[in-house]
Amino acid sequence: VSDIVEDEIAFSLESLGVAPEIMRKRVEEVLDLLALAPLRRRNISELSGGEQQRVAIAAALVTNPKVLLLDEPTSALDPSAAEEVLSILHRLVHDLGLTVILAEHRLERVIGFVDRIILIHGDGTVDLGPARQILSKSPIAPPLVELAKKFELGQIPLSIREFRKFAPEISETMVQAAGKNLGDTILAINSVSASYDQYQRSKALSDVSIKVSGGET
Repeated sequence: VSDIVEDEIAFSLESLGVAPEIMRKRVEEVLDLLALAPLRRRNISELSGGEQQRVAIAAALVTNPKVLLLDEPTSALDPSAAEEVLSILHRLVHDLGLTVILAEHRLERVIGFVDRIILIHGDGTVDLGPARQILSKSPIAPPLVELAKKFELGQIPLSIREFRKFAPEISETMVQAAGKNLGDTILAINSVSASYDQYQRSKALSDVSIKVSGGET
C-alpha cells in the first residue's frame, strides 16, 4: 500500500483509527522486534526479499493479532533468507505466544520449526497431529524423511542433526540394499567438466560422472 517501510507498517493502524501516540509506540515496538529500525525510511522496492517479508510480517503484527496466517512465506527467498524469516517466526511464537499457521510446499525448510502439521488429502479428508506422526504416513515428505524411511530407521528425523543421531552408522550393505528397489536410470553423465570462463581457469565441474535412477533420493 505504501512505498516506505514505516508507513506500510503504520497503514493498518491508521485504517483502524488508532490514536497517533499509540500508533507510534506500536510501530516502534514492531520495528525493533523485527530489526527493521535501520530500514524505517527505506523504499520497500529497494529491500531484499527477506527484508520485504519481514516488513509484511511487521505490518500484520502491529495490530497485535493472536494468530498469524502466512501463505508460503519463503517461496521467493533463497535458503539463507528463508532460514532468517522462519527463525523470526519461531522467536515470535515463543516470545509473544503467537500462533503461526503457514502453508508451505517446501517442507524441508519448515519441519524443524513446526509443532503440528495439517495434511489435506485429495479426497478432502484432513489429518492433524505432531510433525513426526503426520510425516510418517504422508505421501509427500522431505528428502530427509524419505531417506529415513528407506533405511527403516524407525524414527522420523526433523533435522540433519536428528538424522545423524538416529543413524550414527549407515553401512555400505544398507546403502546397497536400499538401492535394489530403485527404478530405471533416468539420468547419466560421464566425465563432465565445465568452467565459468573460456580459458578453463575457474572450474565449476571437473570430470564428474553420475547415474540417477527413478525413486532415488
